Amino acid sequence: EQKQAKASLQRHERDVQLEVSRKIRQAESRAQAEELKLQNAERALSSAKLELESLRRKVAVNATYAQTLATGAEQRVQQAMEVSSAMVEKVRNDGHGRCLAAEEFAKEEEPRIAAVVALPALKSQATK
Repeated sequence: EQKQAKASLQRHERDVQLEVSRKIRQAESRAQAEELKLQNAERALSSAKLELESLRRKVAVNATYAQTLATGAEQRVQQAMEVSSAMVEKVRNDGHGRCLAAEEFAKEEEPRIAAVVALPALKSQATK
């Protein structure tokens, strides 16, 4: 009976050792899989950080370029405004000068214009 108990105990001990060994292998396998996932995640994180830094540099370059474009556009608008203001002033001055010249012409030529306008009326009276 003791031999049987001892044999049964040894079988149970072997079964427990096998079960422990199996669980250790499973745990090691899960640990390796988790380690692989961690390595992949670290690589992905590193890649994402590099891409983020690259995008930040591109954004900085584009922002600088956009600022240069905006400054150039503002300068062109300012130039256009200055030129158009000068042109408006020139047209005003030219227009004012023309108005004065037209008024002077009308004063000087009024008697002759009136005579020319009256000429058809005089001709029609003379023929009656």
